[in-house]
Amino acid sequence: MLMSSSNRAAVLDLRALLASIRSIVGEEDVREEDLAAYAVDGKAPGAAAFPRTAEELAALLAAADGAGAAVIPWGSGAHMGLGNVPRAYDLALSTARLDRVLEYEPADLTVTVEAGIPLSRLQARLAEHGQFLPLDPPGSPEATVGGVLAANASGPSRHAHGTARDLLLGCRVAHPDGILSRGGGRVVKNVAGYDMPKLYVGSLSTLGVIVEATFRAAPLPVVQETLVAVFPAGTPAAEAGSAAADLGLSLQALELMDPAFTAALLDGLGLSLPEGAWGLAAWAAGSDSAVRRSMRELETLCRGATAQSRLQGGPSESLWERLRGLMQPEAAELATKASVLSSDVPRLMDSLKDLAQRSAIPIASVAHLAVGVVHSRWRLAEGSSGLEGAARVASQTEAAARDLDGSLVVEQAPPALKEHIDVWGSPRMDFELVRRIKEQFDPRGTLSPGRFVGRL
Repeated sequence: MLMSSSNRAAVLDLRALLASIRSIVGEEDVREEDLAAYAVDGKAPGAAAFPRTAEELAALLAAADGAGAAVIPWGSGAHMGLGNVPRAYDLALSTARLDRVLEYEPADLTVTVEAGIPLSRLQARLAEHGQFLPLDPPGSPEATVGGVLAANASGPSRHAHGTARDLLLGCRVAHPDGILSRGGGRVVKNVAGYDMPKLYVGSLSTLGVIVEATFRAAPLPVVQETLVAVFPAGTPAAEAGSAAADLGLSLQALELMDPAFTAALLDGLGLSLPEGAWGLAAWAAGSDSAVRRSMRELETLCRGATAQSRLQGGPSESLWERLRGLMQPEAAELATKASVLSSDVPRLMDSLKDLAQRSAIPIASVAHLAVGVVHSRWRLAEGSSGLEGAARVASQTEAAARDLDGSLVVEQAPPALKEHIDVWGSPRMDFELVRRIKEQFDPRGTLSPGRFVGRL
Protein backbone atom coordinates (compact mmCIF):
# COMPACT_ATOMS: atom_id res chain seq x y z
CA MET A 1 0.00 0.00 0.00
CA LEU A 2 1.10 3.58 -0.61
CA MET A 3 2.37 5.44 2.45
CA SER A 4 -0.08 8.06 3.72
CA SER A 5 0.99 11.69 4.22
CA SER A 6 0.43 11.42 7.98
CA ASN A 7 2.75 8.41 8.25
CA ARG A 8 5.29 10.20 6.06
CA ALA A 9 5.32 13.27 8.30
CA ALA A 10 5.89 11.09 11.34
CA VAL A 11 9.05 9.48 10.02
CA LEU A 12 10.68 12.25 7.95
CA ASP A 13 13.86 13.79 9.33
CA LEU A 14 14.62 16.54 6.82
CA ARG A 15 17.94 17.46 8.46
CA ALA A 16 19.24 13.93 8.14
CA LEU A 17 17.99 13.70 4.57
CA LEU A 18 19.74 16.94 3.59
CA ALA A 19 22.99 15.68 5.08
CA SER A 20 22.66 12.56 2.96
CA ILE A 21 21.86 14.61 -0.14
CA ARG A 22 24.89 16.84 0.38
CA SER A 23 27.08 13.79 0.59
CA ILE A 24 25.83 12.82 -2.89
CA VAL A 25 25.82 16.13 -4.79
CA GLY A 26 27.85 18.51 -2.63
CA GLU A 27 26.96 21.61 -0.66
CA GLU A 28 26.63 23.89 -3.69
CA ASP A 29 23.94 21.74 -5.31
CA VAL A 30 21.46 21.90 -2.43
CA ARG A 31 19.24 24.88 -1.72
CA GLU A 32 17.20 25.54 1.42
CA GLU A 33 16.24 29.18 0.85
CA ASP A 34 14.40 31.15 -1.85
CA LEU A 35 12.27 28.15 -2.78
CA ALA A 36 9.10 30.00 -3.79
CA ALA A 37 9.97 29.45 -7.45
CA TYR A 38 9.59 25.70 -6.85
CA ALA A 39 6.15 25.91 -5.26
CA VAL A 40 3.46 23.61 -6.65
CA ASP A 41 -0.12 24.75 -6.12
CA GLY A 42 1.00 27.05 -3.32
CA LYS A 43 3.11 24.41 -1.55
CA ALA A 44 6.85 25.04 -1.38
CA PRO A 45 9.41 22.30 -0.66
CA GLY A 46 11.77 22.21 2.28
CA ALA A 47 14.75 22.01 -0.07
CA ALA A 48 15.78 21.70 -3.70
CA ALA A 49 18.56 19.53 -5.11
CA PHE A 50 20.40 19.85 -8.42
CA PRO A 51 22.09 16.60 -9.43
CA ARG A 52 24.57 16.72 -12.30
CA THR A 53 24.36 13.10 -13.47
CA ALA A 54 21.72 10.43 -13.82
CA GLU A 55 23.53 8.40 -11.15
CA GLU A 56 23.38 11.30 -8.69
CA LEU A 57 19.69 11.78 -9.37
CA ALA A 58 18.99 8.08 -8.78
CA ALA A 59 20.96 8.16 -5.54
CA LEU A 60 19.02 11.21 -4.37
CA LEU A 61 15.74 9.44 -5.11
CA ALA A 62 16.83 6.41 -3.10
CA ALA A 63 17.84 8.63 -0.16
CA ALA A 64 14.51 10.46 -0.25
CA ASP A 65 12.57 7.22 -0.56
CA GLY A 66 14.40 5.72 2.40
CA ALA A 67 13.75 8.84 4.48
CA GLY A 68 10.03 8.91 3.63
CA ALA A 69 10.31 12.25 1.82
CA ALA A 70 7.91 13.44 -0.87
CA VAL A 71 9.73 14.37 -4.10
CA ILE A 72 8.48 16.36 -7.07
CA PRO A 73 10.78 16.34 -10.11
CA TRP A 74 11.22 19.77 -11.69
CA GLY A 75 12.28 20.84 -15.18
CA SER A 76 11.54 24.43 -16.16
CA GLY A 77 8.14 24.49 -14.45
CA ALA A 78 6.35 25.09 -17.76
CA HIS A 79 3.81 22.31 -17.13
CA MET A 80 3.62 22.28 -13.33
CA GLY A 81 0.05 23.55 -13.44
CA LEU A 82 -1.03 20.05 -14.49
CA GLY A 83 -1.95 17.67 -11.68
CA ASN A 84 -3.83 17.67 -8.38
CA VAL A 85 -2.57 19.48 -5.29
CA PRO A 86 0.29 17.40 -3.84
CA ARG A 87 -0.41 15.59 -0.58
CA ALA A 88 3.12 16.33 0.57
CA TYR A 89 6.18 18.05 -0.87
CA ASP A 90 9.56 17.91 0.82
CA LEU A 91 12.14 17.99 -1.98
CA ALA A 92 12.23 19.60 -5.41
CA LEU A 93 14.43 17.45 -7.64
CA SER A 94 15.72 19.64 -10.46
CA THR A 95 16.94 18.28 -13.80
CA ALA A 96 18.35 21.69 -14.83
CA ARG A 97 21.95 20.42 -14.85
CA LEU A 98 21.18 17.32 -16.87
CA ASP A 99 21.09 19.25 -20.12
CA ARG A 100 23.48 17.61 -22.59
CA VAL A 101 23.01 16.17 -26.06
CA LEU A 102 24.46 12.69 -25.50
CA GLU A 103 24.33 11.26 -28.99
CA TYR A 104 23.13 12.61 -32.31
CA GLU A 105 23.14 10.71 -35.59
CA PRO A 106 21.76 13.05 -38.29
CA ALA A 107 21.93 10.31 -40.92
CA ASP A 108 19.70 8.10 -38.77
CA LEU A 109 17.37 10.92 -37.67
CA THR A 110 17.88 9.96 -34.01
CA VAL A 111 19.02 12.02 -31.06
CA THR A 112 19.59 11.16 -27.39
CA VAL A 113 19.50 13.92 -24.79
CA GLU A 114 19.37 14.40 -21.04
CA ALA A 115 15.96 15.30 -19.64
CA GLY A 116 16.84 18.81 -18.48
CA ILE A 117 17.75 20.19 -21.89
CA PRO A 118 15.36 22.97 -23.00
CA LEU A 119 13.36 22.03 -26.06
CA SER A 120 14.43 25.27 -27.75
CA ARG A 121 18.13 24.39 -27.40
CA LEU A 122 17.54 20.91 -28.80
CA GLN A 123 15.68 22.39 -31.77
CA ALA A 124 18.58 24.75 -32.45
CA ARG A 125 21.05 21.84 -32.45
CA LEU A 126 18.89 19.80 -34.83
CA ALA A 127 18.37 22.78 -37.14
CA GLU A 128 22.14 22.87 -37.77
CA HIS A 129 21.60 19.66 -39.75
CA GLY A 130 18.30 20.65 -41.35
CA GLN A 131 16.20 18.67 -38.85
CA PHE A 132 13.77 19.31 -36.02
CA LEU A 133 11.80 17.53 -33.32
CA PRO A 134 8.13 17.97 -34.27
CA LEU A 135 6.97 19.01 -30.81
CA ASP A 136 5.53 22.47 -30.19
CA PRO A 137 3.64 22.39 -26.87
CA PRO A 138 2.45 25.51 -25.08
CA GLY A 139 5.33 27.02 -23.17
CA SER A 140 7.76 25.27 -25.50
CA PRO A 141 10.58 27.89 -25.58
CA GLU A 142 11.50 27.19 -21.96
CA ALA A 143 10.02 23.71 -21.53
CA THR A 144 12.48 20.88 -20.92
CA VAL A 145 12.39 17.58 -22.73
CA GLY A 146 11.70 15.73 -19.48
CA GLY A 147 8.81 18.03 -18.60
CA VAL A 148 7.25 17.65 -22.04
CA LEU A 149 7.44 13.86 -21.71
CA ALA A 150 6.10 13.80 -18.16
CA ALA A 151 3.07 15.85 -19.22
CA ASN A 152 2.85 14.36 -22.73
CA ALA A 153 2.41 17.97 -23.78
CA SER A 154 1.72 18.68 -27.43
CA GLY A 155 0.73 21.50 -29.72
CA PRO A 156 -0.65 22.12 -33.20
CA SER A 157 1.87 19.92 -35.05
CA ARG A 158 0.48 16.77 -33.44
CA HIS A 159 -1.85 16.87 -36.45
CA ALA A 160 0.97 15.47 -38.59
CA HIS A 161 3.47 13.98 -36.15
CA GLY A 162 1.54 12.84 -33.08
CA THR A 163 2.53 13.48 -29.48
CA ALA A 164 5.76 13.04 -27.53
CA ARG A 165 4.76 9.42 -26.93
CA ASP A 166 4.81 8.80 -30.68
CA LEU A 167 8.25 10.33 -31.18
CA LEU A 168 10.00 8.64 -28.26
CA LEU A 169 12.22 5.68 -29.21
CA GLY A 170 13.67 4.92 -25.80
CA CYS A 171 14.50 6.37 -22.41
CA ARG A 172 16.48 5.90 -19.22
CA VAL A 173 14.56 6.23 -15.96
CA ALA A 174 15.55 6.66 -12.31
CA HIS A 175 13.30 4.81 -9.86
CA PRO A 176 12.61 5.50 -6.18
CA ASP A 177 14.75 2.54 -5.12
CA GLY A 178 17.75 4.13 -6.84
CA ILE A 179 17.82 1.77 -9.80
CA LEU A 180 18.37 3.19 -13.30
CA SER A 181 16.53 1.27 -16.01
CA ARG A 182 16.60 1.63 -19.77
CA GLY A 183 13.85 0.82 -22.25
CA GLY A 184 13.49 1.03 -26.00
CA GLY A 185 16.52 1.80 -28.12
CA ARG A 186 18.30 4.22 -30.38
CA VAL A 187 16.95 2.98 -33.68
CA VAL A 188 13.64 3.71 -35.34
CA LYS A 189 12.76 0.02 -35.76
CA ASN A 190 12.72 -1.48 -32.28
CA VAL A 191 9.92 -3.94 -31.57
CA ALA A 192 11.41 -6.35 -29.05
CA GLY A 193 9.40 -6.84 -25.86
CA TYR A 194 7.02 -4.41 -24.18
CA ASP A 195 7.32 -0.75 -25.13
CA MET A 196 7.97 0.32 -21.53
CA PRO A 197 9.12 3.90 -22.29
CA LYS A 198 5.58 4.80 -23.36
CA LEU A 199 4.40 4.00 -19.82
CA TYR A 200 6.31 6.94 -18.39
CA VAL A 201 5.09 9.49 -20.93
CA GLY A 202 2.18 11.40 -19.43
CA SER A 203 2.61 9.82 -15.99
CA LEU A 204 3.62 13.18 -14.46
CA SER A 205 6.80 11.61 -13.03
CA THR A 206 4.78 9.49 -10.63
CA LEU A 207 6.38 6.18 -11.70
CA GLY A 208 9.98 7.28 -12.20
CA VAL A 209 12.06 10.23 -13.36
CA ILE A 210 13.10 10.24 -17.00
CA VAL A 211 16.77 11.21 -17.12
CA GLU A 212 17.55 10.50 -20.80
CA ALA A 213 15.41 10.23 -23.90
CA THR A 214 15.96 9.15 -27.50
CA PHE A 215 13.75 10.65 -30.20
CA ARG A 216 13.04 10.25 -33.85
CA ALA A 217 13.76 13.59 -35.54
CA ALA A 218 12.33 14.83 -38.85
CA PRO A 219 13.77 16.79 -41.78
CA LEU A 220 12.90 20.48 -41.82
CA PRO A 221 10.36 21.13 -44.58
CA VAL A 222 11.64 22.84 -47.71
CA VAL A 223 8.66 25.21 -47.87
CA GLN A 224 6.18 26.27 -45.20
CA GLU A 225 3.11 28.43 -45.57
CA THR A 226 0.07 29.27 -43.45
CA LEU A 227 -3.48 30.09 -44.47
CA VAL A 228 -5.76 31.91 -42.03
CA ALA A 229 -9.45 32.18 -42.85
CA VAL A 230 -12.23 33.97 -40.98
CA PHE A 231 -15.79 32.62 -41.12
CA PRO A 232 -19.07 34.18 -39.99
CA ALA A 233 -19.93 31.10 -37.90
CA GLY A 234 -18.41 27.94 -36.51
CA THR A 235 -20.16 25.43 -38.77
CA PRO A 236 -18.68 26.57 -42.11
CA ALA A 237 -15.23 26.93 -40.51
CA ALA A 238 -15.41 23.38 -39.15
CA GLU A 239 -16.72 22.00 -42.43
CA ALA A 240 -13.87 23.60 -44.39
CA GLY A 241 -11.33 22.26 -41.88
CA SER A 242 -12.78 18.76 -41.89
CA ALA A 243 -12.79 18.68 -45.69
CA ALA A 244 -9.13 19.79 -45.70
CA ALA A 245 -8.21 17.02 -43.29
CA ASP A 246 -9.84 14.44 -45.57
CA LEU A 247 -8.03 15.55 -48.73
CA GLY A 248 -4.58 14.27 -47.82
CA LEU A 249 -2.98 17.69 -48.02
CA SER A 250 0.53 18.37 -46.80
CA LEU A 251 -0.70 19.79 -43.48
CA GLN A 252 1.33 20.08 -40.30
CA ALA A 253 -1.43 21.74 -38.26
CA LEU A 254 -5.12 22.55 -38.58
CA GLU A 255 -6.66 24.74 -35.88
CA LEU A 256 -10.33 25.69 -35.40
CA MET A 257 -10.76 28.77 -33.20
CA ASP A 258 -13.81 30.19 -31.46
CA PRO A 259 -14.57 33.95 -31.68
CA ALA A 260 -12.60 34.94 -28.57
CA PHE A 261 -9.50 32.97 -29.59
CA THR A 262 -9.79 34.19 -33.19
CA ALA A 263 -9.93 37.83 -32.12
CA ALA A 264 -6.94 37.44 -29.78
CA LEU A 265 -4.81 35.62 -32.34
CA LEU A 266 -5.56 37.73 -35.40
CA ASP A 267 -5.57 41.15 -33.77
CA GLY A 268 -3.19 43.29 -35.79
CA LEU A 269 -3.06 40.94 -38.76
CA GLY A 270 -5.17 43.27 -40.90
CA LEU A 271 -8.09 40.91 -41.44
CA SER A 272 -11.68 42.06 -41.18
CA LEU A 273 -13.16 40.37 -38.10
CA PRO A 274 -16.96 40.52 -37.91
CA GLU A 275 -18.42 40.11 -34.44
CA GLY A 276 -18.65 36.43 -33.53
CA ALA A 277 -16.29 35.35 -36.31
CA TRP A 278 -14.62 31.93 -36.13
CA GLY A 279 -11.13 31.25 -37.44
CA LEU A 280 -9.35 28.43 -39.22
CA ALA A 281 -5.55 28.28 -39.38
CA ALA A 282 -3.84 25.73 -41.62
CA TRP A 283 -0.07 25.24 -41.75
CA ALA A 284 1.23 23.44 -44.85
CA ALA A 285 4.80 22.18 -45.12
CA GLY A 286 6.79 20.04 -47.53
CA SER A 287 8.01 20.39 -51.07
CA ASP A 288 7.20 23.50 -53.07
CA SER A 289 4.68 21.67 -55.26
CA ALA A 290 2.96 20.02 -52.28
CA VAL A 291 2.57 23.31 -50.43
CA ARG A 292 1.32 25.15 -53.51
CA ARG A 293 -1.27 22.42 -54.11
CA SER A 294 -2.32 22.51 -50.45
CA MET A 295 -2.78 26.29 -50.53
CA ARG A 296 -4.90 26.11 -53.68
CA GLU A 297 -7.15 23.43 -52.20
CA LEU A 298 -7.45 25.30 -48.91
CA GLU A 299 -8.40 28.55 -50.59
CA THR A 300 -11.08 26.70 -52.56
CA LEU A 301 -12.46 25.10 -49.40
CA CYS A 302 -12.50 28.47 -47.64
CA ARG A 303 -14.62 30.27 -50.21
CA GLY A 304 -17.26 30.78 -47.54
CA ALA A 305 -14.82 32.77 -45.43
CA THR A 306 -15.27 36.51 -45.04
CA ALA A 307 -11.48 36.99 -45.14
CA GLN A 308 -8.35 35.00 -45.95
CA SER A 309 -4.67 35.65 -45.52
CA ARG A 310 -1.59 33.66 -46.59
CA LEU A 311 1.53 33.92 -44.44
CA GLN A 312 5.02 32.65 -45.13
CA GLY A 313 6.72 30.45 -42.56
CA GLY A 314 5.82 27.70 -40.14
CA PRO A 315 6.11 26.91 -36.46
CA SER A 316 8.87 29.39 -35.63
CA GLU A 317 6.97 32.34 -37.06
CA SER A 318 5.04 34.85 -35.03
CA LEU A 319 1.50 33.61 -35.69
CA TRP A 320 2.19 30.07 -34.49
CA GLU A 321 4.27 31.31 -31.57
CA ARG A 322 1.37 33.56 -30.63
CA LEU A 323 -1.11 30.71 -30.98
CA ARG A 324 0.92 28.50 -28.62
CA GLY A 325 1.23 31.43 -26.22
CA LEU A 326 -2.54 31.87 -26.17
CA MET A 327 -2.89 28.17 -25.36
CA GLN A 328 -0.75 28.67 -22.23
CA PRO A 329 -3.09 29.69 -19.38
CA GLU A 330 -2.43 32.14 -16.58
CA ALA A 331 -2.12 30.76 -13.04
CA ALA A 332 -5.49 32.20 -11.99
CA GLU A 333 -7.37 30.76 -14.98
CA LEU A 334 -9.15 27.46 -15.48
CA ALA A 335 -7.75 25.60 -18.49
CA THR A 336 -9.36 22.43 -19.80
CA LYS A 337 -8.39 19.92 -22.49
CA ALA A 338 -11.19 17.81 -23.92
CA SER A 339 -10.66 14.83 -26.21
CA VAL A 340 -13.49 13.70 -28.50
CA LEU A 341 -13.91 12.30 -31.98
CA SER A 342 -12.79 14.85 -34.57
CA SER A 343 -16.31 14.86 -36.02
CA ASP A 344 -17.67 15.93 -32.64
CA VAL A 345 -15.33 18.91 -32.15
CA PRO A 346 -17.81 21.52 -33.52
CA ARG A 347 -20.58 20.22 -31.26
CA LEU A 348 -18.35 20.33 -28.21
CA MET A 349 -17.10 23.85 -28.96
CA ASP A 350 -20.67 25.06 -29.40
CA SER A 351 -21.60 23.44 -26.08
CA LEU A 352 -18.69 25.13 -24.32
CA LYS A 353 -19.60 28.51 -25.82
CA ASP A 354 -23.20 28.10 -24.59
CA LEU A 355 -21.94 27.06 -21.15
CA ALA A 356 -19.72 30.15 -21.00
CA GLN A 357 -22.69 32.39 -21.80
CA ARG A 358 -24.91 30.74 -19.16
CA SER A 359 -22.23 30.88 -16.49
CA ALA A 360 -21.02 34.38 -17.43
CA ILE A 361 -17.42 33.10 -17.46
CA PRO A 362 -15.53 34.22 -20.59
CA ILE A 363 -13.98 31.43 -22.64
CA ALA A 364 -11.46 31.19 -25.45
CA SER A 365 -11.12 27.82 -27.22
CA VAL A 366 -8.92 26.35 -29.93
CA ALA A 367 -9.12 22.84 -31.34
CA HIS A 368 -6.61 20.57 -33.05
CA LEU A 369 -9.49 19.75 -35.34
CA ALA A 370 -8.35 16.53 -37.01
CA VAL A 371 -7.26 14.85 -33.74
CA GLY A 372 -10.29 15.88 -31.68
CA VAL A 373 -8.54 17.89 -28.94
CA VAL A 374 -10.10 21.12 -27.65
CA HIS A 375 -8.13 23.48 -25.38
CA SER A 376 -10.15 26.10 -23.47
CA ARG A 377 -9.19 28.96 -21.19
CA TRP A 378 -11.83 30.22 -18.74
CA ARG A 379 -11.30 33.65 -17.19
CA LEU A 380 -12.47 33.28 -13.60
CA ALA A 381 -13.90 35.95 -11.34
CA GLU A 382 -12.14 36.61 -8.05
CA GLY A 383 -13.45 35.37 -4.71
CA SER A 384 -15.41 32.36 -3.55
CA SER A 385 -18.26 32.96 -5.98
CA GLY A 386 -15.77 32.71 -8.84
CA LEU A 387 -14.48 29.37 -7.53
CA GLU A 388 -18.00 28.02 -7.13
CA GLY A 389 -18.79 28.97 -10.71
CA ALA A 390 -15.51 27.45 -11.90
CA ALA A 391 -16.26 24.17 -10.12
CA ARG A 392 -19.62 23.99 -11.87
CA VAL A 393 -18.01 24.81 -15.22
CA ALA A 394 -15.38 22.11 -14.75
CA SER A 395 -18.06 19.55 -13.93
CA GLN A 396 -20.33 20.59 -16.78
CA THR A 397 -17.45 20.71 -19.26
CA GLU A 398 -16.49 17.16 -18.34
CA ALA A 399 -20.14 16.12 -18.72
CA ALA A 400 -20.27 17.72 -22.18
CA ALA A 401 -17.19 15.75 -23.25
CA ARG A 402 -18.47 12.52 -21.75
CA ASP A 403 -21.82 12.97 -23.52
CA LEU A 404 -19.79 12.69 -26.71
CA ASP A 405 -17.93 9.61 -25.38
CA GLY A 406 -14.90 11.81 -24.72
CA SER A 407 -12.84 12.79 -21.72
CA LEU A 408 -11.60 15.94 -20.02
CA VAL A 409 -8.47 16.98 -18.11
CA VAL A 410 -8.10 20.24 -16.19
CA GLU A 411 -4.65 21.46 -17.23
CA GLN A 412 -4.54 24.51 -14.97
CA ALA A 413 -6.65 25.78 -12.07
CA PRO A 414 -6.21 27.79 -8.87
CA PRO A 415 -5.23 25.53 -5.93
CA ALA A 416 -8.44 26.41 -4.10
CA LEU A 417 -10.43 25.00 -7.01
CA LYS A 418 -8.27 21.88 -7.25
CA GLU A 419 -9.14 21.05 -3.65
CA HIS A 420 -12.73 20.42 -4.80
CA ILE A 421 -12.20 18.57 -8.08
CA ASP A 422 -10.03 15.82 -9.51
CA VAL A 423 -8.27 17.51 -12.41
CA TRP A 424 -8.06 14.19 -14.27
CA GLY A 425 -11.83 13.78 -14.31
CA SER A 426 -13.89 10.81 -13.26
CA PRO A 427 -11.84 7.59 -12.83
CA ARG A 428 -11.90 5.33 -15.87
CA MET A 429 -12.49 1.58 -15.89
CA ASP A 430 -8.73 0.96 -15.92
CA PHE A 431 -8.06 2.95 -12.74
CA GLU A 432 -7.45 -0.17 -10.65
CA LEU A 433 -4.71 -1.19 -13.08
CA VAL A 434 -3.16 2.31 -12.83
CA ARG A 435 -3.24 2.09 -9.03
CA ARG A 436 -1.53 -1.30 -9.03
CA ILE A 437 1.20 -0.05 -11.38
CA LYS A 438 1.83 2.91 -9.09
CA GLU A 439 2.15 0.60 -6.09
CA GLN A 440 4.64 -1.59 -7.93
CA PHE A 441 6.81 1.25 -9.20
CA ASP A 442 6.58 3.58 -6.19
CA PRO A 443 5.29 1.60 -3.16
CA ARG A 444 6.15 4.32 -0.62
CA GLY A 445 4.44 7.07 -2.61
CA THR A 446 7.64 9.09 -2.90
CA LEU A 447 7.11 10.63 -6.33
CA SER A 448 4.58 13.46 -6.71
CA PRO A 449 2.15 12.04 -4.12
CA GLY A 450 -1.49 12.87 -4.78
CA ARG A 451 -0.92 14.61 -8.10
CA PHE A 452 -1.90 11.86 -10.55
CA VAL A 453 -5.15 10.16 -11.53
CA GLY A 454 -7.41 9.43 -8.57
CA ARG A 455 -4.95 11.41 -6.37
CA LEU A 456 -2.38 8.62 -6.50
